[in-house]
Amino acid sequence: MNCRKTNVLFLFLIVGHYLLIAGILLYYYLNPDKGEMSIITNLLLSQMSLVLPAVLVVTVTKKNVSLKQLAGFSRVKLSTVFMTVLYAFLLMPLTSLLNAISMLFVDNVVLDMTGDILDVPFLITFSLIAVLGPFCEELVFRGFVFRGYRTSGNIFGAVILSAVLFGLMHLNLNQAPYAIA
Repeated sequence: MNCRKTNVLFLFLIVGHYLLIAGILLYYYLNPDKGEMSIITNLLLSQMSLVLPAVLVVTVTKKNVSLKQLAGFSRVKLSTVFMTVLYAFLLMPLTSLLNAISMLFVDNVVLDMTGDILDVPFLITFSLIAVLGPFCEELVFRGFVFRGYRTSGNIFGAVILSAVLFGLMHLNLNQAPYAIA
């Protein structure tokens, strides 16, 4: 996938996400007796609104390249796992600072959902938030988007652009700064 196709992919992600939101709002407007959407449904729909347009665009635009190659799937070294854990641990002060700064300007939407999240059994919550969510997001942004921009030859630009798009895709000004980091 090249940069132009990656831009089309991101456009489809945004349009698909807003269409899903519009559909949900319309559904609840037409069915006011349904109450609020459960957190499980919310998490599943948000991840599917990310993965389905990505797989559709990649499937339509790929030429003699397997989905595995486009997504960048490869065997993970044990040293990479350790370095990732170390990186995440060392990044915590920065993400906490970015979160604190952003909360000066916008509300923390995730904090508002904490009660709903804690009402769901731990294994389901863990599966959706710590396994499915990161897998889908990494597949799309570190797989398709980063690899698409990397074809330009500018690795640093690909890293920065895929990170910014990843942060913006959260559509949440509180999460965007630390998601970009």
